[in-house]
Amino acid sequence: MTPQEIYVETAAIIDDYKTRLNKYSLQQFQLKPAPDRWCVGEVYTHLIRATLLYHLRMVDRCLTNLENADVPSKPHAKAEFEANESAPVKVKVASSPGYDPPMPESIEKVRDDIEAVLRRLLSTRDKLLTEPESGKTEHPSYGFIDAKQWYQVIGMHWKHHLMQLEELETIIASKSV
Repeated sequence: MTPQEIYVETAAIIDDYKTRLNKYSLQQFQLKPAPDRWCVGEVYTHLIRATLLYHLRMVDRCLTNLENADVPSKPHAKAEFEANESAPVKVKVASSPGYDPPMPESIEKVRDDIEAVLRRLLSTRDKLLTEPESGKTEHPSYGFIDAKQWYQVIGMHWKHHLMQLEELETIIASKSV
């Protein structure tokens, strides 16, 4: 996929998340299905923070440094990038202050943050179009990946969390909050 194709697909996925914001009350948005599970708002916060504070930083790091350019990715990475989606498995990460997303202040704040994500995606697409050479940094699942792959991971990550979001929406509907 080209950076433009990745941008178009990722923006469409994120636009779906943005549209879904219209159907939640703040109470529904913050309803935790269990003490150890995220609510809808925390899923959104996780995706926004991962995109802005992790994935896009890795894109920038790869573009400013050609280190590890020859290091191969893990064997399963190629198939997932070609399919443009991660394996449909639930990932359980141990709770920690650095990983757990904070409860969002409001739905409007999340909407504004999504707009910031979309703006950064567009500017990063432009960088990828003008700076095609890239080093690689290590992804926890895929091994060493380059700037374009980190950029592609963003949409794959948002798409992956749709399963979780749909499950939470079912719980919200059953509770009639």
